[in-house]
Amino acid sequence: MLQIGQYQSITDLRFKTKELLAKAETEPVLLLHHSTPKGVLLSYAQYLNLLDMVEDYQLSLRAQEYVTRPKKQTDWVSLKDVKKKLKIS
Repeated sequence: MLQIGQYQSITDLRFKTKELLAKAETEPVLLLHHSTPKGVLLSYAQYLNLLDMVEDYQLSLRAQEYVTRPKKQTDWVSLKDVKKKLKIS
């Protein structure tokens, strides 16, 4: 779960960019403008992890849809066709 540990102003981002980037390596940094949340600074690794979680969630929703759909309404692909597409013998 993504948790915000640091609160910093937009001014801090402007004048202490390297310091905030270093903080963002360990945890997300919430950026405030006049005490109002305006953005979140993440490390690249955290960003990629977040994208992976979103993709996994979307795939789980699709899988759930297939499980609940009547079998006759599902377009199935044979193992032979999959192997052919992947060029596996």
